[in-house]
Amino acid sequence: MKVVVCAEVQWRYVRTRKQQILSRLPADWPILFLQAYVRGRPNAWLPRRDGNLTYVTVPVLKNAPNSLLRAVLAWWPVRALLNLMLLKWVWLVRLLTGFARADVMLYVSNIYFGRILRWLPRRAAVYDCNDNHLAFPGTPAWARGYFERVVHGVDAVVVSQRLLREEIEPLRRDSIVEIGNGVDFALFDAAWRQPSRPADICNLPGPRIGYAGALAAWIDLDLVAHIAEAIPRASVVLVGPAVGPGVDLEARFRSLGNVHWLGSKPHEELPHYVREMDVCLIPFRPTPLTRGVNPNKLYEYLALGKPVVSTDFSPFIHDYAPHVQVGRTAEESVAAIGRFLAVAGDPEPRREIARQHGWDRCAARMQDLLEALVSGSDGSDVPRQSL
Repeated sequence: MKVVVCAEVQWRYVRTRKQQILSRLPADWPILFLQAYVRGRPNAWLPRRDGNLTYVTVPVLKNAPNSLLRAVLAWWPVRALLNLMLLKWVWLVRLLTGFARADVMLYVSNIYFGRILRWLPRRAAVYDCNDNHLAFPGTPAWARGYFERVVHGVDAVVVSQRLLREEIEPLRRDSIVEIGNGVDFALFDAAWRQPSRPADICNLPGPRIGYAGALAAWIDLDLVAHIAEAIPRASVVLVGPAVGPGVDLEARFRSLGNVHWLGSKPHEELPHYVREMDVCLIPFRPTPLTRGVNPNKLYEYLALGKPVVSTDFSPFIHDYAPHVQVGRTAEESVAAIGRFLAVAGDPEPRREIARQHGWDRCAARMQDLLEALVSGSDGSDVPRQSL
């Protein structure tokens, strides 16, 4: 089977759901990964190979970084012209890479391909809805039209968390499949058994309260500061890139000597950092975006047997009690951290949860769905929920 992926991320960026699932599909499936342009990052304007996958940058329409460009994109004739350019560009890329025929599976995770989907030849199409794509900060009102085109234009919709159905079901109720997020359990298990003990975290005094992931607008930095002030004997460790405007970590935590931002780390090294944390955090702000999130970091923390303290960002997170304790307020979060520091609990039940949520299982479920759609099924014979 050939697969064409309309992606919102770059293949050579962080290991997101797309990379984890696509890299586990059969090795004899040729994959064309159409990635979005990202300013300030290497963009593959000519096709590049990575095993059975070819990735290339295309000029897909998306929200603009400044007010002038946003005003220009708000004018529909401009968007129509850009969509026409994108369509011709995608046709040319498919022709040059051997994906021009209609015998391909279309895998869509970027809603801004919505206006050209009907003109892309394929045997079947699936929308992998792994976030509430209309809830990201700064998303323009006209993006809803693209989202609706995608939902209506595919043969099945995959949601990564059950609450994302709230966005899909007003538009369609058939062929919605839940395939959750997960963890590269083998990678994290290796760190559990043979930790490398990175010096930059091991040199920090314990106990260590940690967060591993992107530091973006949906992270409650005020809560992180409150925890650091309330537990001054602990090191509060942040591992991950600062993403988006207005996230100035050095300025925010300059007065707090026990907050340590270690920056971004390669995915292969991340388990060894989490291994050195005593309690792990999911400090998400409760927003329409985070309500539908199924955070990979939850399973990564649990794979290393770590107790987790989370904000009450989604009803979903309560499913993982008692291994995850939810703080509805900053004070409740501090109290939950204190309980875990006093009694960490048995790591093995947590590791078993992570083992059941491995990316191998997620990819196998996605493969089953793609094969069913290509064989002519409408996806209704695929179970509504998995993982």
